[in-house]
Amino acid sequence: MTAMTPHPHLPDRSQVLWSYPLTLATRGAIQTYNRTFRRVDAALYLAQIIVRVQGAASRQFAHEIDQVNAALDDELRRLEEMLASQHGWLAKRLAASTAEAEGVIYTDPVTAPLALRTPKARRYAQALTTLDQTLQHLDCAWYDGVITDNERLQRNAQLARDFTAPVARWNAWRAVWRNGCAPTTARRANPSLEGRPLRGESLKQPLWPPRPINRLRM
Repeated sequence: MTAMTPHPHLPDRSQVLWSYPLTLATRGAIQTYNRTFRRVDAALYLAQIIVRVQGAASRQFAHEIDQVNAALDDELRRLEEMLASQHGWLAKRLAASTAEAEGVIYTDPVTAPLALRTPKARRYAQALTTLDQTLQHLDCAWYDGVITDNERLQRNAQLARDFTAPVARWNAWRAVWRNGCAPTTARRANPSLEGRPLRGESLKQPLWPPRPINRLRM
């Protein structure tokens, strides 16, 4: 008979996650997810979680860390506003049409069971869902004859650019977050970096504040 341990040691690695079943049908949304999500999730996790566990360094530069997180919030808000603007434009165009493209289907929709580590990652996943819905509305409008081939292609390309532009900036900042710090913070924490360009700072455009998303004329 096997003896039972009266007081077993319990592992304490449990983390809080948000379960989100991401379902995508359009090719453009699936491509955007494949190109961006892992990098976005890593950058948002680093910004919101890792920098908080660096002890005295994080407390010393808490104000700058908060500024970085506020800038990330601004990027997410711009994405959400862009999608709302596109939805409003489509609603106006579809309202003027009497046709209904009820037969539009997709051959290979997919569902990814995401385990999201931060509230910002949850917002980005929800933005991907909205992107997919917007692209589906574009397809319906195209089949209804509400928009032309060129309009559909142009707006598909614009939506893709609007999602990848902030990802490039987030990825560059992830590269320069040494010891959980932004570039200026890293220099103050380590004077030997003064006068030396850090990775990500060689970009032609400044990383923060982010450039506004280019919107198509309505």
